[in-house]
Amino acid sequence: MARAEDSEPRYLREFVALRRALSEQEFLMKWSFPALVVHTIVGELAPAKLAGRRTHPMLGHVEYAPVESLVERVWLLRRRILDRPDTHVLVGQGADCDVWIPEYTLSARHCAFNFTDASALQDLGSLNGTKLDGVPLQPRKWHPLATGRQVSLARLVFVYYAAGAFARHLDLFA
Repeated sequence: MARAEDSEPRYLREFVALRRALSEQEFLMKWSFPALVVHTIVGELAPAKLAGRRTHPMLGHVEYAPVESLVERVWLLRRRILDRPDTHVLVGQGADCDVWIPEYTLSARHCAFNFTDASALQDLGSLNGTKLDGVPLQPRKWHPLATGRQVSLARLVFVYYAAGAFARHLDLFA
């Protein structure tokens, strides 16, 4: 089944080309969402996943990039599943997530982002954890989030950009 985001830009270079082609107003009308951009991949997978889970545990946090195609991959943080009672943006490898990331080390519902009052991040009790600037987050507790901070979801390390800040970041490549 094709997902709606399959037809959208995926990589930083594609967003840079769009930013160059469109006026600032046109770009922001279509792409003004908070974004996660993959910075690097760390950690090593365990040889087998846990029984009853689709998530692979990680063995360590050494520099490791076998999935280089994910570096500079962009995920826009926006609601896609509108029939949930909460207002959070759910991220994970489950089909019920707003942001679906097909990565073996992510839990089905790995973390949530909240943008109602101020940007915040919460780990949802994921197997391999969530870190903010390298510091592990206490599960099920909201943690403040700001542009430029590193968000680690299992072995993927992202740079977080608030709404509008992603477009300003793309201007650096113009």
